[in-house]
Amino acid sequence: MIGKLKKNRIWSLAVYVEDSDFSFDRSLGQPAFVLDSRRKRAHGHVHTYADPFLFPHGDELYLFYESQAVGEHGRIQAKRATDLVNFELIGEVLREPFHLSFPFVFADKGDIYLMPETLATGEVALYRFEDFPHGLKKVRVLLHGSYKDSSLIKHDGIWYFFTTSNDGLELFYTEDLREGPLIPHRKNPLTSDLRYRQCGGSPIVLHNKLYRIAQDGSGEYGRNISVLEITELSRTQYEERVVADNYFDLKHSWNHRGGHHLSIAEFKGKTVIAVDGKQDDLWINKLLSPIFNYIMPLFGRKRERNG
Repeated sequence: MIGKLKKNRIWSLAVYVEDSDFSFDRSLGQPAFVLDSRRKRAHGHVHTYADPFLFPHGDELYLFYESQAVGEHGRIQAKRATDLVNFELIGEVLREPFHLSFPFVFADKGDIYLMPETLATGEVALYRFEDFPHGLKKVRVLLHGSYKDSSLIKHDGIWYFFTTSNDGLELFYTEDLREGPLIPHRKNPLTSDLRYRQCGGSPIVLHNKLYRIAQDGSGEYGRNISVLEITELSRTQYEERVVADNYFDLKHSWNHRGGHHLSIAEFKGKTVIAVDGKQDDLWINKLLSPIFNYIMPLFGRKRERNG
């Protein structure tokens, strides 16, 4: 979740391609490409590329992410690649009259789903692709309430659903994601610690171990991520341990102020990693920001009247 600009910080995303298996013990090297939002602002300027999720589908690798322009709500866009060199822009795959972020994409029983964050609506909605990667249709509301950055994983035949409420990190489970109720875990909230209470991507299975990525919200939003190994997961028990804090090396211009998301996928014998990063906006944009904050809503109201 990004929403409004915080302290004139902007968000970009990067994709890494590695020949070897992924390891949390090894730092990321140089990205294959960076989608950088730092440039002189103009009408329609995108200040946020964030929450990237990778999704392999046949001979193509898809990258879904939040894109937000000045004065507009966040929307979900996508890119795709076949060679891990050229990522083609598909464009917008979902826009709503409210803010969208955290586009968690997954497959189940031959269908492909998108579960974005829709905090402004007070619900967590599940969408299905009718014609992947297009044709999204809302199929059900999974939860009612104010929940952030939701993701899930199927473990031992049960769907486990991670999300964050005002109380902290919460866990739900169900046997039937399409029609069954989501049952709250008896250990909720799992944690209220600002370093670990909000997920920074989907759960990851790596070398037969299950990991959770947490965004560190202590001190400042989007400060870094932590990696936690889930050592016990069932309908009655949950345990995790911290593997690494401050995983990101904040050494690039596009992420020197932080990062809060990580996604991993195997594709054509390569390991692909997508992350986001936070940096300072250009000084001219900071100077003009109050003007844009006043003008851009006027453009929106004008479009509504002319629509």
